[in-house]
Amino acid sequence: MSLSSSQSALLAELTDRLSQVPGVVAVALGGSHATGSGRRDSDLDLGLYYREATPPDHGELLALAEELDPAGAASLTEIGAWGPWMDGGAWLAIRGQRVDWIYRSVDRLHREIDAAQRGEHQWHAAQQPPFGFVSVILLGELAICRPLHDPEGVLTELKARVAVYPPALRERLQHDYLDLAEFTLFHARAHAARGEVVNAVGCLTRLAMCLVQVLYAAEGRYFVSDKGATRVLPDSDRELLDEVLAAPGQSAGELGVSVDRLAALFEHVRSRVPGYRDKRLP
Repeated sequence: MSLSSSQSALLAELTDRLSQVPGVVAVALGGSHATGSGRRDSDLDLGLYYREATPPDHGELLALAEELDPAGAASLTEIGAWGPWMDGGAWLAIRGQRVDWIYRSVDRLHREIDAAQRGEHQWHAAQQPPFGFVSVILLGELAICRPLHDPEGVLTELKARVAVYPPALRERLQHDYLDLAEFTLFHARAHAARGEVVNAVGCLTRLAMCLVQVLYAAEGRYFVSDKGATRVLPDSDRELLDEVLAAPGQSAGELGVSVDRLAALFEHVRSRVPGYRDKRLP
């Protein structure tokens, strides 16, 4: 859905104001509105890009936040406050519209692209629910974002670097997440046999996350968000996944059946990755 006239006007105003803050070298629209899939009630996600040597002036950002949303201004953070993968930002409500400011280091993004081109990736499970933060998200955000202010061409350069999915990353992600999926399935069987519902179901949701990562990489698509991520699965596989996780069971026998059903899904996904050799776990 396209932006409403009021959202477009607010976006233009915010871009103008934020671009005047010392240290902000570029501003971009991200999230669902950048891809055209946003709803009327979807947040406006604004990426504030900066260089590590000259971060945004926190005082000026705070003054702007207090002017626009006095109640929400306290949510504005310093750089790094949201953890190792989310630099920080603010959650605001401006004239009835939810607006997120999200800091992004231009230097960090170049480093992550360099790493991705070498086939390197990371997963930080504690960063955010439900499945943490995978480093490929940073590349995906760049691929989908809509530059609003980019006088030095920093976003133009970054977007050009992620225009083609790195072949080494594609291969490595598929094999690493299949390895992790297989290892998770092994533990799921053990927990199911003991009737440990929390552990068994936790393994099954983790397995689902791994298979989603495999399929995104197999298709050369950047993973950006857990929202709607299972749509990468064929309809029949997604229906199976939803059916199992909606009612995985309580007894060892019921949990074992659920594990077996998702083990079949694992085999289906694994068959799409040429050259993968399983771990031969007991």
